[in-house]
Parts: sequence; C-alpha cells; structure tokens
Amino acid sequence: MLFHRSKKPLASFTLAAIGFSLCTALAAPLAGAQTQQCITVGFQGYRLIDPGVPISANSAVALPAGTVSITNALSSDSYPERINVTQSSERWDIQFLDAGGQVIATSAPTEDLADQTVSAVWQGSLGSVQLATDAAYVRAHHRPDLSPDNSKNSVDPIEATFCWTEAPPTTTAAPTTTAPATTAAPATTETPPTTSAPD
Repeated sequence: MLFHRSKKPLASFTLAAIGFSLCTALAAPLAGAQTQQCITVGFQGYRLIDPGVPISANSAVALPAGTVSITNALSSDSYPERINVTQSSERWDIQFLDAGGQVIATSAPTEDLADQTVSAVWQGSLGSVQLATDAAYVRAHHRPDLSPDNSKNSVDPIEATFCWTEAPPTTTAAPTTTAPATTAAPATTETPPTTSAPD
C-alpha cells in the first residue's frame, strides 16, 4: 500500500516594494486560508476478478466528512493472450467505509480498458463523493456488472489519489483579566504639640 501526503495552500500572495525590483513571495498560506490535503492509496497486488476476488482489502485512511475528490485513478490489465480478448467491463469503483466497516459512499467507476491488446492502462478522475461521516477505509470494488458479457473481466486496480479541503484551525483568544485598581492609603502627618515657655 502506497501513501503520499501533500499540503498545498489554496491562497498565497506576493508583496512588492514600490521602487524596488525585489518581490517577496510568502510561502505560508494567508491567515484563515483553506488548505488542500491529498493522499494516494495503492491497491497493488489485487487482481479483481469475478467470480473470485470482487474487492481488494481495506486500506486504512483518515478522510474527514465532507467532499472528497478522487483523481489519478489508475487501472491496468496485461497478459499475452489478451491480444485476442474482448471484455466490455474491466472496471472498478472505490468504496468508502466507516470505522465499523460499513460502506458509506461509492465513487463513480473507472472506464473500460482497451481490448485486443497485450497491455492496457486507464488513468483518470472518478469525480467526487460526499461523506456524511469520516471514512476510515477505502477499497477497490470490481464492476463487471456494468456491461456484462459472460466473461470474468479481470482488472488490476493500481492506485487512486484522494483530496479534500481542510478548514483553517480556529483559535480562541484567552480571556483577558484586569486587576482591580488599588488606592493608596491617605498619608497621615502628625504635628507635634507646641509648648510655651513659662512666663
């Protein structure tokens, strides 16, 4: 299983000093800007075939509830005899599961692979899904039912990239406390008694 994580700021800006040709680019995102998170999950080692292996193993992820886009889905099939084979549904989709292993969303399927060639590859987007709750796992799910042709429609799911937008962290300022004002005690001065000399 292959994981790749990247963090890209969706907003950045450049400050230019008037009268100078030097510009300073700020690499950090603007305060309050959203960032895009992406991970790539590999499904290598699973040849989806029906009957046989209709799904891959669950791959652990941590996808938050909300909109998740699926890009760079990669699908392939290759063997010498394939040059003479026509199959109409070498396709698969991605299932999203919660921590309890229940399917909570399913992506659009991949396209069918080209026929009558020793090796075929397809790469593209599977659109986006709306997750009502966090997804703890994803898996590749075989779809020979989309264009059934009485063949096994075996296919190798390779990988897919999942991206979502992360809201900026919220910060709460600590309450400020003001110490009560203190008043100085009034100064007291004692005048010594005056004595008169005897007459």
